[in-house]
Amino acid sequence: MKNKSTYFPKGNSDDAIRKRIQTLDHVYKGEKIIKGMTPSQVWEFVADTDSLNRNIGVTPETIIFEPVSVGVSRRKIQRDLPGGHKFEYEEEPWEWDNANHWLHSVRKPHEGPIQSLEYFLHVHPEGAEDSKIEMMSAIKARDGDIEAAKNAMESLNMFLHTLADESLEMLNNREPWKLASSEVVDKHQLDVLTRSLYDLGEDKNVVDQLIHYLVSAQDSNLVDMQPLSLASKWQVDDEAVISCFLRAARIGLLEPQWSLMCPNCRGSRSTRVKAFDLPKDGHCAGCNISFKSNPQTSMQMVFGTSVRGKMVDTSPACVGSPKQTPHILAQATIGAGQTQAIFDTSAFSDGQQQGTFALKCPDLQAVLMLDGKSSGVWSVDDENGFVEEVAEEGGNPNSIVVSNKSTKPLLVFVEDLDPTKYARPLSAESIMKNPGFKTLFGAEEWDFLNAMTGKFLMEFGQEQIMSESEGLGDFDIAVIGSGPGGESLALASARLGKRVALIEQHKVFGGPTGLGSKAFREAAIKVLAWSRLNECRPTSDVMQKNLQWQIHDIQDYAVTLVSHELISRLGNAGVSLIRGRGEVESDGVRVTKSDGHVLKVQSPLIGLAVGSRPARPDGIPFDGVRVLDAEEITNISELPHSIVIVGGGIIAIEYASIMGSLGVQTHIVNSHSTFLPMLERALCDSLLEVMEGTGVIFHTDVKITEWRGGGTDDPVTVVLSNGEELTVETALYAQGREGTTDDLVKDSDMELTWSKRGFLDVGDDFGAGHKGVFAIGDVVGGGVASTAKDHGRRLAESLFAPVEHAAHHGSSPLVLWTIPEVASVGLSKEKAEEQDQKTFTVRAEYRELPRGLLTGDLEGHLDMLVDQETGVILGVHLMGSGSSELVHYGASLVKDKVTVEDLAKTVFAAVTLHDLFNVAAERARLELLKIEKNEKKRKHETRAEEHRSSSKPKSA
Repeated sequence: MKNKSTYFPKGNSDDAIRKRIQTLDHVYKGEKIIKGMTPSQVWEFVADTDSLNRNIGVTPETIIFEPVSVGVSRRKIQRDLPGGHKFEYEEEPWEWDNANHWLHSVRKPHEGPIQSLEYFLHVHPEGAEDSKIEMMSAIKARDGDIEAAKNAMESLNMFLHTLADESLEMLNNREPWKLASSEVVDKHQLDVLTRSLYDLGEDKNVVDQLIHYLVSAQDSNLVDMQPLSLASKWQVDDEAVISCFLRAARIGLLEPQWSLMCPNCRGSRSTRVKAFDLPKDGHCAGCNISFKSNPQTSMQMVFGTSVRGKMVDTSPACVGSPKQTPHILAQATIGAGQTQAIFDTSAFSDGQQQGTFALKCPDLQAVLMLDGKSSGVWSVDDENGFVEEVAEEGGNPNSIVVSNKSTKPLLVFVEDLDPTKYARPLSAESIMKNPGFKTLFGAEEWDFLNAMTGKFLMEFGQEQIMSESEGLGDFDIAVIGSGPGGESLALASARLGKRVALIEQHKVFGGPTGLGSKAFREAAIKVLAWSRLNECRPTSDVMQKNLQWQIHDIQDYAVTLVSHELISRLGNAGVSLIRGRGEVESDGVRVTKSDGHVLKVQSPLIGLAVGSRPARPDGIPFDGVRVLDAEEITNISELPHSIVIVGGGIIAIEYASIMGSLGVQTHIVNSHSTFLPMLERALCDSLLEVMEGTGVIFHTDVKITEWRGGGTDDPVTVVLSNGEELTVETALYAQGREGTTDDLVKDSDMELTWSKRGFLDVGDDFGAGHKGVFAIGDVVGGGVASTAKDHGRRLAESLFAPVEHAAHHGSSPLVLWTIPEVASVGLSKEKAEEQDQKTFTVRAEYRELPRGLLTGDLEGHLDMLVDQETGVILGVHLMGSGSSELVHYGASLVKDKVTVEDLAKTVFAAVTLHDLFNVAAERARLELLKIEKNEKKRKHETRAEEHRSSSKPKSA
């Protein structure tokens, strides 16, 4: 529906520009006649301002791009002028009309008497064959000092007019711009590479086109070549060009690179060699906007020349001009409350405008589709986007007019949607579908691209989550929670031929509990390496920023990758994924989606794998700033100089070891006398000794009786039960967890077997107290992800394949992500003594191995617990780099009851940490021989003693 009336301005699209310029403090005007060239021919040259500037001697620009807010930015430009002067200014987005051949720019110098400087250029027809270039420049004086501004403008104009005269003389002499193209580094080498492409079977026509382009194109066009755009330009097959570019990259002629594509101009921005080095926020200097990176719309692959082919000059001489964006027909910035004609469709000759086009306002994300004959008046605002208005009579009926009804200036443009008019990007999403590209990347980057593509598919609601329209039907089992336990239960049940629904209320599926501490540790390891390399403390400002970037990036990457891979595995297994909050009912699960819509999942069996969260007992003044729980700690804005950590379990020790390694003054307060009760004592003592060496201070058998301070500015003081006071910048409470079972049960008459702190109490069959309801993982006190996965597998097998269900063998590996890593599997020395089992322990140290010395991890070691009578390996306990990986080989030794004799015969690759097992096995063999020898000696002595006793004469 049209609004009643809006002013339809008279005149053409450039009239508003002229009127605005005339209001400035001083205006310069000029005209030049170009003989024998039509306005369209002249426009081809003057609109290419980058080439024009290079040809007339304007020095390259230095662009400083500063985001102001989301989608809003400030473009600063520095340019060297003759005489050693620097000209630094902010530049607004250019305005132009390609069809009517005019352009306009506004520059605001940072200092000096000129506050703003505007240029306007319009190419008119002059008779039947000639053209006239109308030029205007105008200034607004700073602080009203017009004379000073005029003097400054005079000297600048002398320079600009001289350059303009030179360029116009080129046009009059029919001299096209000299392309700014560097020389080929080595012509012979280029010939060799060309023949290689022929010999490798690439299309000769495509190869010739590519080589000619590399030799003759402007340097600026060789920085970010787009294969599909060049395929259109050369009129050759897309696949042939992609194949040629891939082959040229493999032989070193081209270099593949990643860049972000501006959603407006489709220009290449923020180019990087690695995809995961691309920034999350992109900035386009030409359009002066900020935008989010997205594999579907902005991440693209481009190609540059390698040093084997050609060295190119990448510095721009101009940004934001019409030639760089041929698909944008007209562009204007319209002030708040103003109305302006931005495009005149009468400039098109018959048949020139064949396709449709769009009116766009990127600031408001407003788009209006128009056809080639459209004209009229549209208002635009934050709430409604574009709304058609009824125009008053008397204006230009061919104009496209926009009225800005918002409270801020808006950039508006008319875009030609003919795909041949603009760049054709090679998006990350399309690359993932072409296996030929995989040879260009390492596995890590390919996985990252997979994950990023999956992440954005999820964020835009396009992941392969089961559609409600498919109908839910009945399931054999419904699983609530997609962490390690839920994933394992769902996959194992699906493999046994059952129909499975997996319900998850969070944005992403999967991911083990405690992932934050793992990301924190990996970030700390990288920062420690950088700090040693750069000889600076980990707590320095530069390392602080590095740490924060690493923590969040590693965690985001891991969560994204885990979730994407999990969705793929579950989808391939036939598991139905349902996003929403699940509540247990007597006949299934009630699922409430984020939009409030409710689904009913019918299932006779329900698996609860809802996990746990950090305990937050009353009396602890959590504030999210100074006093944190184990999830909040990963969001700290900077590394504290001092911290107190409350707890004696895995999370507390992990963070204490990391903080201590980073140079943070660390106190750990434990109400018990020992730490890590689940760990072998000798291994625990070794870890605590290393931590003490980094400065960690342990306070045992004490409780915190009082908390003081906290908040944004105040430090935290804790008073201990022994009277000691500790004042620190940050406190981490990491003592205990609680089950995430809030509102889990919908029916009030359903009774589950509850334990303390929201945990569920289950039996050997994982039954949770109600028929058909089972619980696994952290919510039953599983503690670690590996245990939860084992629970899931065992439950699925007991429910759906009880005959095949094998007995549970031993314990799962335990890994602590401390610095250094600690891992353990099997029996501990303490447990063996409780069972009156005769055992001994042998140790192999990292320092004994070449690989161990290369890691620099000289405290690392492996302890192996061996049965004294049989030589069977009962337990493996490790500390040092790679322990989290080595422990799984140890687990197989324990599970298969391997003897040290068999292990000693196993051959490992040279210079690997697995040699630790050989060293330990050899030591164990010697110990067994020693035990056997001692046993023989003991038996011999016993027999000798018995013989002596029997030989003694009996007393009368």
